[in-house]
Amino acid sequence: MRAEVAEPVDAHDSKSCTFWCEGSTPSFGTTNHCMQSENPLLVIIGPTASGKSDLAVDLALRYRGEVVSADSRQVYRNLDSTTGKITGQDMRGVPHHLLDIVDPGVMHSAHDFVDRATACIQDIRSRNYLPIVAGGTGFYIEALLFHGTMSNVPRNESFRKDAEKRDLQSLQTELKQRDQHAYERTDVQNPRRLIRTLEVIRALGVFPMQQRHPRYQYHMVGIEHGMTHLRERIQRRLDDRFSAMVQEIQKHLDDGVDPTWLDNLGLECRHVVRMFTEHVDEQTTRENLFRAIVAYAKRQRTWWKRYPETVWYRENERKQLYHDLDDFFAGGSTRT
Repeated sequence: MRAEVAEPVDAHDSKSCTFWCEGSTPSFGTTNHCMQSENPLLVIIGPTASGKSDLAVDLALRYRGEVVSADSRQVYRNLDSTTGKITGQDMRGVPHHLLDIVDPGVMHSAHDFVDRATACIQDIRSRNYLPIVAGGTGFYIEALLFHGTMSNVPRNESFRKDAEKRDLQSLQTELKQRDQHAYERTDVQNPRRLIRTLEVIRALGVFPMQQRHPRYQYHMVGIEHGMTHLRERIQRRLDDRFSAMVQEIQKHLDDGVDPTWLDNLGLECRHVVRMFTEHVDEQTTRENLFRAIVAYAKRQRTWWKRYPETVWYRENERKQLYHDLDDFFAGGSTRT
């Protein structure tokens, strides 16, 4: 299928949920089938450092799309290198939503994400563009795609105050004892997620994630790498970003951002903060951080197994991916 050239648009910079490179002019490729307002969401998943952001941009240019980020840390401003945020140049004029929308230190929940992402998707569709959801926060994607994933249990400030004083292992042990199913579905290395899950379980007796009721029709594409190759990509990206990460975290600490809040963001934020607060040397920090990111990538791979409908592609199968998506948007069946 040949792609037609779409007329450039300037309807994006006035939208509050959009982040894109100011002054750039998007030039999109399109197929007629992507112009329908109720076209299924295109969802891109994969472990960290797998290339989701680059693929999302490629597909947005090919299918007249805009990208909705599903990353729980990239919502925060001025944590660009630390969270691996796509640069304005790498966006190539494609509008990106839900990046840089919250100040550091401000709580941003999965409920907040779903509310904002839903509004962005509605806006994108209203302008006859294809919403492309891409990111590595599995719970955000699940909460967006399915009703019944989250609970409306309010925050229990007394419980949170006590829980924040406990160590990670104590929280993990309690969750495993209370709800093994929830333990297997939670990022147990993230204190914020552990505390919220326990908060819900204490209120309801169980975490309400047993049934999935689709909120949208969607087509899910996964990026697959062998673990050896993925480790190499993680190491290369860490080496490229480390100095800038240190500078970003140092500035936030100097500006008075709570180091405990940064630590609770996990991964890069946690390990770089501890360089300063616990006087860990740089080489040890690099090594510990690399191991933590690899472990996170493995947990992500496990999480994505819950989506058997995902069509997985290796890095050298990009032409096949384009061929399959051309056929899909030409009238193939949707996956829900």
